[in-house]
Amino acid sequence: LQSSPIPIKLQIGAALTSGLGAGANPEVGRNAALESKESIRELLDDETKMLFVTAGMGGGTGTGAAPVIASVARKQGILTVGIVTLPFSFEGKKKHVQAQEGINELRKHCDTVLIILNDKIQAILGGLSISEAFLEADNVLTTAAKSIAEIITVPGYVNVDFEDVKTVMKNAGAAVMGS
Repeated sequence: LQSSPIPIKLQIGAALTSGLGAGANPEVGRNAALESKESIRELLDDETKMLFVTAGMGGGTGTGAAPVIASVARKQGILTVGIVTLPFSFEGKKKHVQAQEGINELRKHCDTVLIILNDKIQAILGGLSISEAFLEADNVLTTAAKSIAEIITVPGYVNVDFEDVKTVMKNAGAAVMGS
């Protein structure tokens, strides 16, 4: 967390995890977010119109905390967009099951959920090392969030504002990228 260039950071579940991760246990991730629910709510002030909840699904923190964070945002009337990655096949069946359960829970609390298939990225780009494959999955996730944000913030040929994006994404369900 300290190495992140993001100016505003929140460590969730400090008391529960003693500053460590969730140990690939989504319930620990969920409880960490619940412990920090009020702090999350405070970060999402009245100026927040849209929130991207991004996570690598299948482990503990992202899988468990993302639905809690999305729930807090949505209850505050914030357009909530989940952008998540599905684990690579080599990460194992347990991670895939946990990821799917986490995505199902996240969908209940987001207006839209974009699901990035890590295996598809690796198949398209081919010959990537494991570290390169993870980096590329992160790049796709980042590009997806940035592209949606730029629809609103960067002037183009067609005038699109936040209300236009909200109309399209509000209660839109799930979309799988790379299917």
